[in-house]
Amino acid sequence: MYKNQILSLQSTMPFGKYQGQTIKQIIDENRGYVEWLINNIDNMAFDEKVLEILSLSDSLLSINAEKLKQFRSEVKHYEKEYDDYGYNDYDSNNWEEDNWYAMTDGMYGDMPDGFDGDYSFLGY
Repeated sequence: MYKNQILSLQSTMPFGKYQGQTIKQIIDENRGYVEWLINNIDNMAFDEKVLEILSLSDSLLSINAEKLKQFRSEVKHYEKEYDDYGYNDYDSNNWEEDNWYAMTDGMYGDMPDGFDGDYSFLGY
């Protein structure tokens, strides 16, 4: 299956009937689907900008918040582990950009503007 991921408005849906569409397009067409994803897909959460345009119940906000907390703590754990070996020389204070450099090992240059977090081109 897919690894834990935090989707933004520009992220593309990796599976299902909306595969290939951006989260923004899905919200415009069927915002209930995003609510269903929050409630039913354990390895997917949505960033704050997505939540700003949705009117979610407190329970869905809580579910998404717990997933965000878990996913971000996993990234921090990875970054600390990476630091412990002395390999982390990133100092951007931007975990998405740091994640780009860690995942691509610098082979693809700087993170492109609007990158949606889909690392499938690396075989993940």
